[in-house]
Amino acid sequence: MVVCWGGCAGSSLRQGPTIAGPSAELGESAEPRAAKQHLFRVGYSGLRGSGSLRLVLRLQSADFFQLATADSLGRPLWTLQLADASTIFLDHREQIYCVSEADIRLGEVTLEMFPLTSVPRLLLGRLPIELGEGTRRGESTEYRDDQDRRWSVRTAADEDEIAAWTLWVADAPTLWWTRQGKGGILSHRDGSQFRWRQVVEEPMESNLSRLTPPESFRQISCHADDLPEFRQDQSSPPGGGASR
Repeated sequence: MVVCWGGCAGSSLRQGPTIAGPSAELGESAEPRAAKQHLFRVGYSGLRGSGSLRLVLRLQSADFFQLATADSLGRPLWTLQLADASTIFLDHREQIYCVSEADIRLGEVTLEMFPLTSVPRLLLGRLPIELGEGTRRGESTEYRDDQDRRWSVRTAADEDEIAAWTLWVADAPTLWWTRQGKGGILSHRDGSQFRWRQVVEEPMESNLSRLTPPESFRQISCHADDLPEFRQDQSSPPGGGASR
């Protein structure tokens, strides 16, 4: 299942192992933690256009969170929830939804290499996946992930946080991230960029509630071709490609 929000380069389904392990920083612990919500301003530019949106991350734990998007005027676009390895997707403009137990990827070239579980980690300035022991190479540390991909990770001067990283595919730098204030810039070698800045971080008054589709929404199957694109400058309305 692929959800497109910045223009998809293709519509094939992407299945793969989830290699992002539990993270205490994301609320994965023996005791439940209070949920937090983070508001981001997001910008995208790529081969198929550019645009901007508002993104809210509501985070209970590493495997229970919600992503909600809205356009620049605050009109809802789509909402995703991951809970216990099950994903629910709501398209607010088309009033459709789907539920999937399969691996899900956000269909944007800088994000589609990673499972949905990686997105909160990226937004909050962590590595998108867990990495093992590394080897120091100059200012960076080199790692290999479970898919034998090479990572170069550079930490800040005090080494308390990551300053930048590069993902190499077939010995070519393919994806790189650089911290920028309370956000970051994620770039792909084709010239696409995903940029975000956190503008609000606050605890929620209660723990995260499970997402329920409105009764007026129609259920569809979770196929890539059924899901809408969310590029703000497109000529046709989002959801135009959804099956009827």
